[in-house]
Amino acid sequence: AGSGSDARWLHDVCSKAASILPAREIAESILTALAMPDEGSMQASLFEVLGEAAFETMVEIMARAESLRSLELSEVMACGLATPFADKARELGHGQTFLDGTVESAFRPPVSANFTVR
Repeated sequence: AGSGSDARWLHDVCSKAASILPAREIAESILTALAMPDEGSMQASLFEVLGEAAFETMVEIMARAESLRSLELSEVMACGLATPFADKARELGHGQTFLDGTVESAFRPPVSANFTVR
């Protein structure tokens, strides 16, 4: 198990990068990349997940690699549980709750936003 500050930092990185993929998938991909045996493969995998726009983030991940390697996905995703958004989603029963307790939102616009009644 890693430190709480490393888990929080990685969760924040993944949340900010979650434009195309959900934060959970980004975190899982980063942790998988960090487990690769050689640095070249690790860098290529991180680049594939984060893209060239996140080069500075990749450098920081590489600098923290030793401490981040000990993190579990559940530790990283648990850092998002304290947000009001996740709490509200759980309270309302929206989204998907995973076994590790994380919630991904499933908020949808009201049906009236999709149809016009005539």
